[in-house]
Amino acid sequence: MKTTNENQITLFIKQQNINKIQLVITLGGDGTVIWAANIFENISVPPILSFNMGSLGFIAKYPASSIIKVVNTVLESESIFIDLHSKLTYQVFEGENILTGTCINEVCIDRGINGSLIELEVYLNNEYCTTAIGDGLLIATPNGSTAYSLSAGGSIVHCAIPSILITPICPHSLSFRPLIIPDSVIIKLKVSENSRHLPWFNIDGSNKRKINLGTVIEIKLSEFCIPYVVLDDGYSNWIGRLRDILGWNDRQRQKALKHSPML
Repeated sequence: MKTTNENQITLFIKQQNINKIQLVITLGGDGTVIWAANIFENISVPPILSFNMGSLGFIAKYPASSIIKVVNTVLESESIFIDLHSKLTYQVFEGENILTGTCINEVCIDRGINGSLIELEVYLNNEYCTTAIGDGLLIATPNGSTAYSLSAGGSIVHCAIPSILITPICPHSLSFRPLIIPDSVIIKLKVSENSRHLPWFNIDGSNKRKINLGTVIEIKLSEFCIPYVVLDDGYSNWIGRLRDILGWNDRQRQKALKHSPML
């Protein structure tokens, strides 16, 4: 890797430079990757090569200690593997106000600091599905299936599966199980007038805001994907990270009790 002196470093200005970027390299945790990808909100995202310096690093795929080796390999390769991860777009209709944006992991509507339940009417392609009563609801991408949705009991979904996850947060019903639906479905959530208080809305754990009763949130697949650079095929890379980082189905084998004079 060639060294760079300070005269070759250019300050990034989003409005001027965003269309010139061909590769994004992140140093940090999964939150850093999400922040970098969100810079390219309504345009094509360039390939992202991520190095983990955070606490977990499931989507930050490589250790920071390997940065020189990995970057050199990528730059010298004639072809590289790309993992395409889907994004979601959302529109929040609150009276005459419309809030729009994209999310990478999940759209979250929850009860916030209040102790009472909230009620959300769920519609799939304009057809009534159910009313979610509980602490809240997550609408997640496969990328987000290993984030908040997983902690709330949602399924783990490979990013090559074109799907959207609907995961309840502490539902007030034992039969309300998580759903995985096709990514062609348009989801609408309406804050029920019967909700005991105003819920909170946030995207990927940030930009938290309170929303009013009657507010409608429309969520659908974004036309843009997030391309992650990987050095091997995305399948084995994903399986390995499930085991090594999340400890998926990991258990310690029982060992025979050795003879002890104390027994």
